[in-house]
Amino acid sequence: MRFAAMAQTAKYNTLSIDLRPAVPDDAADLVELVNASGEGLPAIFWRSMAPDGIDPFLVGRQRICRAEGVFSYTKAEVAIVGGGVAGTIIDYALPDLPDAVSLETPALIRPLNELENLASGSWYINILAVAPEWRRRGVGRHLLRAAEYRATVAGRRDLAIVVSDGNFPAQRLYAAMGFVERARRRMFKGDWQNPGQHWRLLTKPIPRD
Repeated sequence: MRFAAMAQTAKYNTLSIDLRPAVPDDAADLVELVNASGEGLPAIFWRSMAPDGIDPFLVGRQRICRAEGVFSYTKAEVAIVGGGVAGTIIDYALPDLPDAVSLETPALIRPLNELENLASGSWYINILAVAPEWRRRGVGRHLLRAAEYRATVAGRRDLAIVVSDGNFPAQRLYAAMGFVERARRRMFKGDWQNPGQHWRLLTKPIPRD
């Protein structure tokens, strides 16, 4: 059962935030948010899969419109403020056993996969993204609380998320929400311009009654 189906609305400084499951028509908003949250790394990944002359964001939209896979609108929820998409979260349960990281995995994302494997059995937040104009207004916190609710319903022991050590606003938010570092891996950047040096795996225990 999706958290949005409970028809709950949060108030933060008179800001009304509604959550609902994402739909394919949200694809354009979703990929823009995902790329902004990933500081341009998703676009580099999509470009690697795009035929010559094809917009990498088109690849991103096609991928997120799929009904299967972890990067899918079916695993996303959107935050609506003022009738528009203000943020999104993509979260799901990780398998109890890790998958081997293939040598063919692109170097850019290999450390991310390694950290994800360390979080096996957790409720994993793959993406948390808030539009710039709605940041520091409670949208991210509301999306995180929704993920914690889903993790609780699914009987998972903790939440997990990976963040760049150069993303200070996100790290402050996660620390305030009770996340702590469990592991880190050195970044491989290639052509990606980013101030971070490491990916940090953060986890938060799910309270039990």
